[in-house]
Amino acid sequence: MEKRVRSPNYPALSLPDAIGRVANLYRELHGHAAPREDIAKAMGFNTLNGASATAISALHKYGLIEGGGDNIKVSDRALRILHPHSPEEKAEAIQEAASEPQLFNDLAERFPGGLNNEALVRNYLIRAGFAPSAVPAVMTAYRETSEMVDREQRTHDSPREQTREHDEMPDPQNRLREPSPPHEKLILAATPGEPFRVSFTPSGIEIAAKLTDAELADKVINAIQALKGFLPKPSAAASHIERPEADPSTDADDVSARASVSLLITLDQKEQLRERGLTDEQIRDMKPEDAHRALGLI
Repeated sequence: MEKRVRSPNYPALSLPDAIGRVANLYRELHGHAAPREDIAKAMGFNTLNGASATAISALHKYGLIEGGGDNIKVSDRALRILHPHSPEEKAEAIQEAASEPQLFNDLAERFPGGLNNEALVRNYLIRAGFAPSAVPAVMTAYRETSEMVDREQRTHDSPREQTREHDEMPDPQNRLREPSPPHEKLILAATPGEPFRVSFTPSGIEIAAKLTDAELADKVINAIQALKGFLPKPSAAASHIERPEADPSTDADDVSARASVSLLITLDQKEQLRERGLTDEQIRDMKPEDAHRALGLI
């Protein structure tokens, strides 16, 4: 029987994911110390299992929690990220957290241009002792962590003396420097031990959840709130889009009705679509607007 290859230690979560978890933890326990099982539940897991133990380990590796055994609590570094006194303090704490794992420091030193050549990075990680099956997860965690640090640095390296008008102008150079999405998309899936997951990716906040009670819903909402600050602000052009003037001849009730029609597909409408020969899978993939158009409602 072939001996299983044990990969070197590294944070199994990216830094954005870890910040989402520690935000849940702080909302539940604040600065109080607690045993590992309570820490796992406060982070959003049902119990202390493989997935929750891996998440706790990742938070330790970023320095977002401290202590051990029955005395684990949110660290000062995590508080400087979640509730900073200034944007500079937050950026500095994020940089510290990203630099804490030795593997990430080694990758940054060896590949200063980023993970542009994934084949070379993969070979390096395998030669460093990682199992080939573990390499994609390592690269995803490092890529998302590096991109978060880059976003923070770009935000706070710009001159403070810029006028408000200049700040609102779209900057083509900044647009060119935006990180490209990862080549391998991170697939998020809720499991029995992990009823929900909120993750920050280069394309935005992604959510996988099966909410069975109000408490879980509150935890998801708080996780989204914790990551919302990392999303880019809408451009000035988008915020100044001119709205077409309402046609006085249009009945207000008709407008309201048409607006509400396109929000969802009702059970009755799904039944009508089935009668027209559509399968449940086709209906599930339809946008409300397409479904209503097929039914002649718009």
